[in-house]
Amino acid sequence: DDLIENNTGRIKILEDMAQMLYREWFVNFRFPGHEPGRAVNSELGSIPDGWSVQPLENLTTTVTKGTTPTTLGRQFQDTGVSFVKVESISESGAIIMGKLAKIDAETHNLLKRSQLCKDDILFSIAGAIGRVALVPDRVLPANTNQALALIRCREPLFIAYLLSTVRSAHFQNFSLGRVVQTAQANVSLSILKSAPILVPPPFLLHLFRKFTEPPL
Repeated sequence: DDLIENNTGRIKILEDMAQMLYREWFVNFRFPGHEPGRAVNSELGSIPDGWSVQPLENLTTTVTKGTTPTTLGRQFQDTGVSFVKVESISESGAIIMGKLAKIDAETHNLLKRSQLCKDDILFSIAGAIGRVALVPDRVLPANTNQALALIRCREPLFIAYLLSTVRSAHFQNFSLGRVVQTAQANVSLSILKSAPILVPPPFLLHLFRKFTEPPL
């Protein structure tokens, strides 16, 4: 329990530091080498000249979600492949090992669309909307259900940046402002794919990844 608490606290500190740097560089535009006054208009407002705004789906290979195994007549197990639910993700973005459900390998193979890979970004689109986690090696093999969107970056260079972007106030407000009220409030995948993402130049993405990667 102490180890889990220490690890959760460490993740929270690292995430707070990443978000502070994100706001400084990509919201306030006080990034290394910035030149005040050189800006252009975009759907996100005034942005530095040479930057762009693209929908999330342009920066990813996959934006999808899973299925609850019971809808396929499959049951959860006591051991087996990890199955991530919204409650498996803490508010600080840690995946809580003790709150992972389990499915058997056959069910995991049936749910091919939502099989998770290292560095996939998970974003809760139902229930506690807006929880975010990065998939680590230690939970794999793993799968997920329809309450979590699976976001897989097109290039590794974008992982750290998109992780902070989906945690940002702008992205959270965009998602929460487009919640569909059905039996359970949710954000559709089409809305998520269309979310406007500010795209800085590659050298800043490299720097951001370097400064926000956890130490080995």
